[in-house]
Formats: sequence, structure tokens, C-alpha cells
Amino acid sequence: MLERKSPLPAITPTIRPVDMLHNAKGRIVMGKPNISSLNIEWLDWNRTLNTGRRLDWSSTPTKIMPQLCLNSPAVEAQVMKRAALIGDEVRRGMAALKTAGKVELFLGVIAGWETQIGRDFDTGGYLGYCALANKGYNVNNPPQDIDEARAVIVKDFVDLWAESLAEGGVPGGKIFSHTAFLSKALFDKKRSGSYLELTNFAPPCVSFGPHHYPGFSTYPQPGALEDRQFHGNVSGQPVQSWRNIREHFRMGSRPKGQSISKVCREREGH
Repeated sequence: MLERKSPLPAITPTIRPVDMLHNAKGRIVMGKPNISSLNIEWLDWNRTLNTGRRLDWSSTPTKIMPQLCLNSPAVEAQVMKRAALIGDEVRRGMAALKTAGKVELFLGVIAGWETQIGRDFDTGGYLGYCALANKGYNVNNPPQDIDEARAVIVKDFVDLWAESLAEGGVPGGKIFSHTAFLSKALFDKKRSGSYLELTNFAPPCVSFGPHHYPGFSTYPQPGALEDRQFHGNVSGQPVQSWRNIREHFRMGSRPKGQSISKVCREREGH
């Protein structure tokens, strides 16, 4: 990330920590090889491990490494460890840029990569049972709304990355989340499931939080630019537009006792 021999750090304008941490197939804790079932997401309450993440990036789905359990203790520990490392390097780089009078060259840290709880490759089934179990749920004690519960888990993971990066030394205003945006028009066209299912439990409101700014992938889709939360009544004025979207989602906060799905429906018009 930094080249210390140079008078200026060879630091990229943005840094993207990969929030899935999936390269080790769930074996996160060194020296403990038989813990995959604790770190890899399950297809059901029977702890059936997912076969791999499904990416619908073309007409032929792509298979990648398995979806991790976002709130497993080992995964959360690795998030905080990596965030501390990134924060320390950013702090060093910012100091060098300040000395050189070039602080504007650093844009920020993207805390995630379309954060979500992805679908199983072989079955197309929705995951999240491992994370739900870590919240105290089970087959005899399921959440009242399982989709909402999974969306809360995704938001908690986004917040953990952002808060850990802030505690690690990344300046305020330099941390951005990253989720995939699904427009109302495209959702209305698909209607093959709930909005939470079609976003893999990552509705836009999970992108907002007290330690970061929201970031979205939009992709070519009908209605993305027309949706009220992105442009409001001031199309063409990006600063004002961001004010509108932040007000629309109220920085992702939920009134006490109100569900995330209700908040998202109200703020997204679904």
C-alpha cells in the first residue's frame, strides 16, 4: 500500500478491503483447521455448508469461494485486525501527504465489496443460518422475520468494518460502504421474491451509518437515476442529491423498536 523509499507514499486514491475474507475457505484461525462449520455459511439449520457463492454477472452464473458467516467470532476478529492494519498504514500515508502538501490525493477507504449474504451456487438457496445461529436463533426459535434478521446482520457487518477502520485511524469522511443498488423499477419488473431477497439482504439503508458515507454499485438498470432518493428535485446537483439521499435514509438509523424492513420499505418506496 505504501512505498516508504519514495518521498511520497505510493498510495492508491482509494483502498478497498475485501470484506468477504473467503480465500481460506473458512479456516480463519491459524492452527485450527476443523472450524469451517463455524465460519462458512449454512443452507439450513442442519449446518449444511454452502457450496460456493453464486455471482449472476452474466447469462452463466459464476462460482466463487464460499460465503463466510459474517458474524462468526473469527471473522469479526479478522475484520478488526485488518482494519487496524489498514488504519495504521493510512495514518502513515496521510502524514507523508500532509508533509508534502498533497493530502487531497487520498480519497478514502471503501469498506466492503458489495457487502451481502450471497446465495448458494449449487442450489441457488438463500444463506445466513450460521449468522442467525450466532444471534441465538435455531430451528425451534427462528426469527420472527428471517429476511429482516439477515438484513440486520449485513448492516452490522458494514458498521463493524467502518467503525474498525475509524478506530484504526482512517479519518472521518474518508470511509465509504459499498452495496449493490436495486432500483424500484427493476424490482417491480422482477418480483421473483422480496426486495430483501433480491438484494441478498442488503437494501440501500444498510449502507448508511455513523462512521461512513454510503456507496453503491448501480449497474445499467431502469430507474436507477430516476429514483427519488438519488436525485430528488435537484437533478444535476450532486452535492444536494447526496443531502437528499442521506436525509431519505436518515443515515441508516432505526427508531427504537422499528424493524429494518419497515424502515427500508418506507425510505425506498417499496
